[in-house]
Amino acid sequence: MSQLALGLAVGARPWRGELHRHCRDHVVDVVATPVRDRRDAKTGTFDVLVVDDDISWLTGDLVADLHAGGVQIVGVFDPDEADGHGARHLERLGVRAVVGADAGAEEILSTVRALGPMTRWTAPAAHLHEAGTRHPVIAVGGPAGSGVTEASIALAAGVAPRAVLVDVDEVNPSIARRLGLAIHPHIVTAADAARREQVDLDGFAERSLVDCFARSAIDGPTAPFDVVCGFAAREDWTLVRPEEIVHLVGSLTGHGPVVTRIGPVLEPSVDGRGRFELSRAVVPVADRVVVVVDASPTGLLRGVDWLADLLPLVGDARIDVVANRGPSSRSAQRQVVDQLRRLVGDRIAEVHVVGHDRRVERAAWDGTVARTGRLRSVMRSIAADGWADTVEEFAA
Repeated sequence: MSQLALGLAVGARPWRGELHRHCRDHVVDVVATPVRDRRDAKTGTFDVLVVDDDISWLTGDLVADLHAGGVQIVGVFDPDEADGHGARHLERLGVRAVVGADAGAEEILSTVRALGPMTRWTAPAAHLHEAGTRHPVIAVGGPAGSGVTEASIALAAGVAPRAVLVDVDEVNPSIARRLGLAIHPHIVTAADAARREQVDLDGFAERSLVDCFARSAIDGPTAPFDVVCGFAAREDWTLVRPEEIVHLVGSLTGHGPVVTRIGPVLEPSVDGRGRFELSRAVVPVADRVVVVVDASPTGLLRGVDWLADLLPLVGDARIDVVANRGPSSRSAQRQVVDQLRRLVGDRIAEVHVVGHDRRVERAAWDGTVARTGRLRSVMRSIAADGWADTVEEFAA
């Protein structure tokens, strides 16, 4: 006998406790578990969620996300409200089955059982490029503190046509803060929007993918590229699945070249749902990878360790290395290049050594994009070297 997994949202109304006890004591094919918050709802493994209309974390985005993941929802409303506000509120959110809070456990359970199965959403294949419709993807990453954020911004500014910069860093998302952007909307809302554009949810939609591009929170010049901000809080990485981020990146390639700023750790997890799986999922779908390392002796060793985790993921994509904050003398720069090539081998296409750039430092304090300087020049050359051919190939 197959079991029905039932999620019960924790709230003040008595129906939850009564239904939980009823399932435990009298029903053998239903397993009920409490759902305490949005994170539980997003990461839980259940077939149906039963939730009150007054739960603060119940939103249209969450309803759409659960539906797309194959989870049915039963909404519970207060039947004593004369205007029926609760039931209408649930219907506006996209909840397809509602029941009064005065219903008994058997009636609620009957409503649950009456729901038909939903089609579970699955992401498209990892290969993102279809002739005539897609631009390429470039991933930028490296150890923490090496200057990945500045390199990502400089690269996105140098790519033509207008690029989309996506902050996929699960550890320290920083693009929004660096550019003075509002943290909402962000990568979670963008992933939701990308999924809704792929799946028919009975006409339910709150925003398009383009609506999820970041907006400035300060008075200042507009960046020459679009941005999908990273997580509003670091723990929000649990709200999306790796395949959803891959699908988001694939959807954005229809708008222009995509620059993904990935996290500082690519360590594999045991179960495939660990802390760093979002960045690990993006790497295999990138057409090119730019690795940023600090050009100090310790920084180079940390960069080599990071490359060791990268190489099994990257496939045949081209890898360029930017040795940041490097020495000024030509002989010392050659030594940096030789060390990297000796430690990593021929897998690296080009190594660029960039000295301390005061223009980048000034732009960071101002929340702007440096228009000139050594880093901007190097990233522009990386964007032009082979990138234009890749754009033409996929746009042909």
